Amino acid sequence: MHIVALLGSPNVKSRSSALAEYLLGELAKRDVEVRTYSVESFDANSLLRADFKSDQVQAYLKDAAGAAGLIVSTPVYKASISGVLKTLLDLIPEGGLQHKSVLPVASGGSPAHMLAVDHALQPIFINLKAEKALPVVFSPDSHFEKTETGDYLIGEEILQRLDVALDRFIDGFESHPDHPVSRDRTHSRLGETLAV
Repeated sequence: MHIVALLGSPNVKSRSSALAEYLLGELAKRDVEVRTYSVESFDANSLLRADFKSDQVQAYLKDAAGAAGLIVSTPVYKASISGVLKTLLDLIPEGGLQHKSVLPVASGGSPAHMLAVDHALQPIFINLKAEKALPVVFSPDSHFEKTETGDYLIGEEILQRLDVALDRFIDGFESHPDHPVSRDRTHSRLGETLAV
């Protein structure tokens, strides 16, 4: 069982990617396998033409189909999510997030952008039949500190919110058919049915 992380910023070092990378580090401590896809690493023609024959696109779709959940990070551009991220999500077939939890994280200029992100992402997650789409964890740009190396340090308040969201995200794995708890519950229900 694994999860997929989608990094929606075209920049290697960005605030939104820092949010996702923090979560990925915490998942690694819990021995959760993560397969990361960044929009900047995709061939632009493959994305714009929705080239399903592309090896890169096929690998992404296969990993997304088998994932227990998705972490989606995006910067806010002009009161909306990253356009390239939307293209990546559009490649997933309708119903493709069934039995999966989704944890969206975003960064932007002001807290007013938080609603714009929710309004952009939640209809997509509904269309893809996500089992559990958590509310976006949004961080204003003022809650980051840029280091001399160009990395971003996340403020303590945001780190606490990320930790809470991550716990809820992991709890959602139990609905995935490949999760041991989910399998145990299925066997238990079958046993009760047979006993009746």
